[in-house]
This record gives sequence, structure tokens and C-alpha cells, in this order.
Amino acid sequence: MTAVATPDAARLVFAAVAGLILLLILIIKFKVHAMISILIGAVGIGLMAGMPLSDIIGSVNEGIGNTLKGIALLVGLGSMFGAILEESGGAQTLAVTMVRKFGDEKAAWALGITGLVVAMPVFFDAGLIILIPLAFSLAKRTKRSVLYYVIPLLAGLAVGHAFIPPTPGPVLVATMLGVDLGWVILVGIFCGIFAMIAAGPIWGSICGKKYMVEVPEHVAQQADIDESKLPKFGTIVGIIMIPLLLIIANSVAKVVPALAGIQPVLAFLGEPFMALLLATIAAMYLLGTRHGYTNVQLEKIMTKSLEPTGMILLVTACGGVLRYMLQNSGLGDVIGNAVANASLPLVLVAFIVAALVRISVGSATVAMTMAAGIISAMPGLSALSPLYLACVTAAIAGGSTVIAMLCGIPAAYALARMKFKGQTAFLGFIIVSQMFAPVVLLIGIYKVMQILNLTNSILGLIFINAAFNQAFTIWLLRGTFMSISAEMEQAATIDGCNRVQAMLRILLPVAAPGIVTTLIFIFINAWNEYTVALCLISTDTFKPLTVGINIFNGYNMIEWQYLFAASIFAIIPVVILFMSIEKNLTSGLTAGGVKG
Repeated sequence: MTAVATPDAARLVFAAVAGLILLLILIIKFKVHAMISILIGAVGIGLMAGMPLSDIIGSVNEGIGNTLKGIALLVGLGSMFGAILEESGGAQTLAVTMVRKFGDEKAAWALGITGLVVAMPVFFDAGLIILIPLAFSLAKRTKRSVLYYVIPLLAGLAVGHAFIPPTPGPVLVATMLGVDLGWVILVGIFCGIFAMIAAGPIWGSICGKKYMVEVPEHVAQQADIDESKLPKFGTIVGIIMIPLLLIIANSVAKVVPALAGIQPVLAFLGEPFMALLLATIAAMYLLGTRHGYTNVQLEKIMTKSLEPTGMILLVTACGGVLRYMLQNSGLGDVIGNAVANASLPLVLVAFIVAALVRISVGSATVAMTMAAGIISAMPGLSALSPLYLACVTAAIAGGSTVIAMLCGIPAAYALARMKFKGQTAFLGFIIVSQMFAPVVLLIGIYKVMQILNLTNSILGLIFINAAFNQAFTIWLLRGTFMSISAEMEQAATIDGCNRVQAMLRILLPVAAPGIVTTLIFIFINAWNEYTVALCLISTDTFKPLTVGINIFNGYNMIEWQYLFAASIFAIIPVVILFMSIEKNLTSGLTAGGVKG
């Protein structure tokens, strides 16, 4: 860290390095409990940094209080929820059903996905104990190496435990960094799937083919799972999805104007503790009471589930102490400036810190605690995240797409199937309108939007993007409709359908490839639009990604980490969109290119 040149800065860096080394030595060498080690390391950093004793005590109290108030209820409710799921056999239901649907050949993928889902409400070790017999059973039945099935299972459990709330680790990180839990779930699921695939089925297949590991003798004679006593698959999936969907809906409602009316309700139901409470109540009834468990039995299951949470909460609280000790000592500023001057993305710094601690200590919770403590102490985290900008962009692009398609389909149908005066002139007008770029019409657009009071509004951008994509929509869909024989609709009318019913039931399903292709191009055009948005939008919270990305390009410092993240968010939706509809793209373009 060459950026820290003053004596005070040097002392702070020395204090941090020494404190962290002391922490690791206590855990690795002397096997001192992680909670005690983190606490000693944090206090040591404060003493070596020259903090007043009263400030050290204050940082400890502040760290414990502010950390626990955000996660205590979540960890407790999550433990109860997971315990009911475990005791009722819900985790086994997921595994058995997924394996049956995927088949023995792709059972490794089923185990990886199951582990990913189960690890969200159930602790890693409990999930492993529950599901490992199924992995052994598959290995025995297929005569394959145990590694072929166990590695995907372990990968899914590990990824779900580390990536996706309501498990304690990601909840802690989200709380310490002040990140909305709904977006943590969305990003965690997206990243977790790819991590699970790479570390699970792919790596498991490689290891399983290279190393033949037999099923242990003491489990080789175990009886298969009795599926008749397990709860239904749909019930389990529904219960697990309750907290995830409610939390995500709350997060989405905050940035989607169309949901403003129900946002207070979603904010209440989507508050993490409320969402988990509802899921726990549902699990108590559907998996407990309806399966013959008494209230006394449920109370014992839930009480026992809270035993391991004490250790988790104390380790987490000590991580909060480390964060506030770094922050209050001034070291957070020093680290932040050093990272900025070194042009290192915060994402990379956080990854390296967490990886090193995980390799050294072996605990995911401790690794996340320390990494979050160090990163959260850094100043200058942007008020507008790339994810937020991406959501604004998606709202604009999605709204524009819907409006353009709703107006374009009827217009294209009329031009393709009906004859009326001025039809040729109208088609010529459509072609001519495509010759004008938005930049040529900026002054006129601005004046119109100003009169309508839509100059600084997401709704205004939606209307403008829809208008500029309307001609393209009509022209391409007209070609698509003309390529479809009119006799199909005539046959439908003979059977009793009117023109509208024939269009909805016959024409639109046949024209689906062309409609999907048109939709893609409209969405991408709206997603990438820059000029009009730059002129109309002045409020940062309303700027789409193309314009808002400039926020991270300042006069004094370029925040490369946010520029990189924003670029990723700009690319991902388009890539996913193309991957999803690739099969329809060629046929859609061909159909839309037919001349009338």
C-alpha cells in the first residue's frame, strides 16, 4: 500500500496487519474459538492504533449492538424454519423428486440443485447428513464413484450456504454493507447457479471418472428411503419460495413505479423477518400439524434448532466489532484510499480477503464476517448501485417493449389483412419515419415532453422509446402476418370465431417466432438508448444504466469497480435474452422479411 505515506497511516496499517495475523494465529495455531479470536484481534487493532480506551469499549458495544439488531431475528427464524423442513423429511422430498425427474444419468445435477435449495433454510451440516444417504444410494445403484454424486451435493450445499439468504453469512454481509436483502437473493441465486455447476456436476464428473471411490461398507446395506412418508414436493417448494418471493417483491417494488400503489403492503410482507415468520408459520402447519406433529413436538424441534444459533450470532457480532474498530480507528479511510489509488475493484479486494480467510480458517461464516468487516469500513460506497441503475433501465425497456407491441400487433394485422384508403401512404410514412434519428428531433421531443410535464420521468422515456420503435414493430410484424396463410383464419371464422378471436387463437400462436424476434429488438433498442435519456433525465434516481454509468466517472477519481459492475449488468440481460429465444430468432427474421 504505497498510498499510505504518513506516520499515522503507517501505524494504522501496521495495527491492522498485526491484529489480523494475531487473529489467524489464535484460530489456526492455538485452536482458540473464532469468537474469542476475532474479539482479541479487534481489541488488539484498537490498542495498536492508539485509540483511547473508551473508544475501544464504545466500538465493541457499537459493533455488537448494530450487528445483532439486523440479523438476530433472521437467524433464529431461519433456524426454526430449517429444523421443521429437516425433521419432516422435506429436504429428502426435494432430493428424491429431483433425482427421479432428472434420471440416474443426470442425477448429479439434481443433487447439486437440491443442495443449493436445501442450504437456504437448512444449515450446511444438517443438509449434508440428510442428503448424503441418497448420494450413496445412487452410487450403489449406478456402480459409479461416490465422488460423482457427493461432490455436486457438497457444491450445492456450500454455495447455497454462502450465497443465498436466509443463511446467516449472506444476511450478515448484507446487513454490514447496507445492501437490500432482495437484491442479495437475486444476485446470489444468479452467481450461485454458475458456481454450483462448475464446482458440482462438472468437477464431480471429472473426479468421478478419474478416481473410483466405493460406497462405504457401513452404508452399503442401508434401506432405500420410504417415499410414502415424505411430504409432497409442491408443498416443500411452495414453502421455501414464500420468503424468497416476498423479499424479492419488496425490493423490486422500490424501483418499479407501477408497483408504487402496493409498495407499502409489499414492504410489510417483504421485510425479511416478516417473510421468514410467514414461511415458518406455513411450515409449522403444512409440514408439522398436517403430518401428525403435536404442538409440544413442534416446540421441541424449534427450541432445539436454536442451540447452534448462539455460536453463529456471537461470531457474527464479533465480526461487527472488527468492522467498527477498523472504521473508528480511521483505518477504513486509509484502506479505501489505498484501494482507490491502486485502481483495485472493491469486489476483487473483498473476494481475496474472504478467500484467504476461508483457506486459512475453514469457516465460511468467519471468512464472510472478516471480509465484510474490512470492506464495510471503507468509505465512498456509491449511493447508486449498478444494480439499481440496471433495474431502472429494465423498467424503461420493459415498458417501452410492452407499449410498442400492444400498439404494433393490431396495426401490423390491419396492414396485412385489410384493405383501406391511404394504406400505401401509411406504409411509406412508416418507412420515412425510420430515417430520422432521435438526435435530430431532440428539440421537438423536449418541448413536447415539457408541455406534458414528462421531462424528468421514467414514464416519458417509456413513451419516447415506444414511439421510436413503433415503425419497426409494425413493418416487421406485417411481413410476419403476410407470410401466414389467410385460409387458417377463414377456417376459424367458419367454425364460429370472429376476426379478433381468429387473430388471438390462430394467427398469434403461429406468428410467435416473429413476435418474439420483434420483441427482442425493441427491448435491446430501448435498453441501449442514450441520447434522449441524457437530455430528458436530470435526477440520478431516474437515469437508465446507459446514462447513469457516468456517475462513476468523476472528475477526480474513476470508480472502476462500479464501472465494471455496471458494464456486467448492461450485458447480462441481453445475453440471457438471446440465449432464451435463440431457436425462434432465425425463423422470426425470415418470416418478418417476407414482402407484401
